Amino acid sequence: MSYDGAIKFMIEPSDTIDSAIALGFYQNRRGCLNVEVADFWEFSLKEHDTEYEVLDLQGQKVGTIYYDTDDIIQSPQCVIVGRSPRSDEMYRYFILVVKPTLVQSEYERIGCGNIGSSHISRISGRVRLV
Repeated sequence: MSYDGAIKFMIEPSDTIDSAIALGFYQNRRGCLNVEVADFWEFSLKEHDTEYEVLDLQGQKVGTIYYDTDDIIQSPQCVIVGRSPRSDEMYRYFILVVKPTLVQSEYERIGCGNIGSSHISRISGRVRLV
């Protein structure tokens, strides 16, 4: 998952992040992660400069997505890679935005971002992230 260019971090240096959630490496396949894919829930996307704002049904910003490519998906899925400590009864999840490849149960990264935990829906099951 390497890319050319500068890295833009999603958190401030003073922030703390809990450990990653349900991530693991495949023992028999190098370069793949064994992850759980989740769906977004009750949201819309709004382009804003180089990012996409994730809005709730009332139009309030609940997250941000930074796409890696021009492949903008209006119904993305995500992999939760970490979370901030609870505040106001909600976690802030740090996510990789993913889409399925042509291989069954295999996904690829198309971006990253963060979102409030109340806007992540069901977990779709374990897949390979290449």
